Amino acid sequence: MQLVRLRVRGFRRFRDTEAQLHGRLIALVGPNEAGKSSMLDALVELNTSDAIAARDLSHELEIPDDQSILTARFLLDEQDRVAIGHLPGGDKARWFVVAKRKGGVLATAIEPPLQIDAQPRASATDGLRRLLRTRWGSSLSRVSEEELGARLDALDTVLQAEGPLDEEARNGMRAIAADLRVAERAPKLAMKLGDQLDAIAENEPSEPPDLLARRILLQRRPEFLKFT
Repeated sequence: MQLVRLRVRGFRRFRDTEAQLHGRLIALVGPNEAGKSSMLDALVELNTSDAIAARDLSHELEIPDDQSILTARFLLDEQDRVAIGHLPGGDKARWFVVAKRKGGVLATAIEPPLQIDAQPRASATDGLRRLLRTRWGSSLSRVSEEELGARLDALDTVLQAEGPLDEEARNGMRAIAADLRVAERAPKLAMKLGDQLDAIAENEPSEPPDLLARRILLQRRPEFLKFT
């Protein structure tokens, strides 16, 4: 990845300054005390999650704890996309942003963000509702929560839930899939739904893909060295 932009707010003499750094060769030109070394120190500061020293914070500004002091924007290259390519949307990621707050917190973002592929759940939901409308689905017992009919009714809510599935939900899908395959006089729709549920339980990421990708890219970000 390549650093293309650095925004500095409340660091030493910089109230709010942005540097474009997307050229092959970058030169910082200015008189003494203009802030050339401070700009380089700001880059080095991005190497760690240590708190920014109080002496390096602007004394002219009130800086909230949640304000980003340093924000670096990186252009991802093909190797970066390969590193996160196993995650949905990883091949389309273009930008990685790292922002450091005064307490040392590193906030990250990927643009465009990675999201769980909604199509498998949508297809399974459609198949489930079609199955429940069949004569077979309508005849299923719902006397207790353990009955297959009741579990299929509850499955609709699980498939509509936002965010990754927990292990309980995955195991529930696997159990329903197994029961559908051995159910008496079950239509082909039931077999297809069972396959869809098994695929979702097996393949859907256990954590948000954007979070997983940001962890990977944070480890891949360049380290800045200052020579004097």
